[in-house]
Amino acid sequence: MPRLCVPVRSASERFGYLWIIVPDGSLSEHGRQLAERAGADLRDVLDRRNAALRAEESAQQGLLMRLIAAEEPGQAAAVVAELQTRAMAEPHDVVQVFRFRPGAAAKVDPVDRSLALRLRLAAATDRTRRWYTLAGSPTTILAVAGSAAGSATAAETVAQAVRASYGARPPIGTSGAPLPITQAALGFRQSSLALTLAEIGAGSTQVADWSALGSWRTLALLGKAYGPDRLHDLVHPGIVGLIEQRRDDLLRTLETYLANGGDVRRTSEELFLHRSTLYYRLEKLTEAVGGDLSDGETRFELMLSLRLARLAGLYHPDSTDV
Repeated sequence: MPRLCVPVRSASERFGYLWIIVPDGSLSEHGRQLAERAGADLRDVLDRRNAALRAEESAQQGLLMRLIAAEEPGQAAAVVAELQTRAMAEPHDVVQVFRFRPGAAAKVDPVDRSLALRLRLAAATDRTRRWYTLAGSPTTILAVAGSAAGSATAAETVAQAVRASYGARPPIGTSGAPLPITQAALGFRQSSLALTLAEIGAGSTQVADWSALGSWRTLALLGKAYGPDRLHDLVHPGIVGLIEQRRDDLLRTLETYLANGGDVRRTSEELFLHRSTLYYRLEKLTEAVGGDLSDGETRFELMLSLRLARLAGLYHPDSTDV
């Protein structure tokens, strides 16, 4: 059936299209003018609504930024009281915090993209959670709920929404187990550290859960206090030498061997290596580090050095290097 398409757009944004069905096959000049006027009116309505949404979003973001910066209990309680007046949170709510870097590929207003992400999150779950986003790099997501709902479910929801909104699967750090909303600043710190660990491949999944990262958490706190630039001095010289020689194959072999507690069978299976090849590499590693790989203290020092090297940005394992 014949139809007329009228683009609905402002100077900076395209909202969509207004389609006019023309049963008679043609539209008079007066009819075209009416259609264009209707498109302009619709644009004005949507533009005003968009401006109102952005203003409200800006006010909410200001409150949320104060919340994640409120270290003192009194300050946090005061911010929560303001959130309550806006029906954004209740004093007994709990919160989970997520952080990720959206990347610079998309030429989209980060605030608009953040708002779209929040709307997608809200549509993907029931009303037991309220979702808030803070635009930027990293982008911050807060999941607010009336009770301690499953953290794994929230993590899966966030991962799917980020993938759908940004067309990518960036590493995501989360504070893990829900915290009282007055401890949102703690959750923000934990999710920031978890993101750092996720970006160096410390977690086994896309979303690195701070409460499940084990000994990596201690190293993350050390790295933050000590500074990445100074971590270089703490790395075993044998590990530094292998990094400088670009022997990622030996580094990955060592890391896998240590993670498996020195079990040759499990290491060879995980790396898809013949045992003779693995033994050859272990001999090379023994020479490189100048120590006995069967010694517990040596193993601990080497594992610690490999992880410190990751935190310092010296080494990032590539799963294709076997």
